[in-house]
Amino acid sequence: VNDALNYEEALFCISEVMEGESLNLIETIANEILNMLNEKFPEMLKATVRIRKIGVPLRAIVDYVESEQTIERQLNENV
Repeated sequence: VNDALNYEEALFCISEVMEGESLNLIETIANEILNMLNEKFPEMLKATVRIRKIGVPLRAIVDYVESEQTIERQLNENV
């Protein structure tokens, strides 16, 4: 339990990005969320963010487009 991420704080970070400056690419949104989580939670070793946009105006019929990004921190064994 001591190593568990505080999901309420993580959701606050996500909502800050989503309600902040308008971003055009879902890849940029995922990257911003990962960067904020990485700063907020220095103990976090790995995180994956998936952004899904529904109702995309594409020529082909698709339900959504999606971007998934992962960030991983190296474990510092000297600490």
